[in-house]
Amino acid sequence: MENVKTSKREKFLLLIPFALIFVMCVIGHWYILRSTQSSMLMEKYIDVIEKVDMLAAAVDANPARRWEDHEYNIRDSVEFLDTLHQIYAAVYKPVNGTLELISKRTFETSIYEPFSYPEFIEAIAQDSGRIVIGYTPMEQARRDLHIYFRWMPLYAEQGERFLVVAGVSKYSIMNKPLSNY
Repeated sequence: MENVKTSKREKFLLLIPFALIFVMCVIGHWYILRSTQSSMLMEKYIDVIEKVDMLAAAVDANPARRWEDHEYNIRDSVEFLDTLHQIYAAVYKPVNGTLELISKRTFETSIYEPFSYPEFIEAIAQDSGRIVIGYTPMEQARRDLHIYFRWMPLYAEQGERFLVVAGVSKYSIMNKPLSNY
């Protein structure tokens, strides 16, 4: 009779390693998925930063040109960037001592207003920079917007520069990692 009890107990103990392996696989899958999504977000962010920096390099390449003469190229480039899936992009121009939006916005990210955040206003005192701001669009999930901003042209006086702002969130990623599993 004792052999039967020992046998059942041993069988039960044999299940514990399999349960641990299962739990470790689930946790490992979650970790890999999360790491992949984070890497994809950073890749998208770097891509947007490079696009803004390329525009700035083109603008700064001609220091003999008046700063206002760059307006159309900057605005058109930023408006194109803003049409990309879930990417925030806007350009601001100083008018009578305040920054006014001069680019058209697309619907996906149009409700986001960076000047509503004191940390953004403080950050733009620099020539360029990166900041993460959390916000919640109407009837959507909260998200962190990874923002890059840059003043251009740098050769112009402080009050004669355009402020280009671009940002991405996890919703900007179009390819979903491990979606076939």
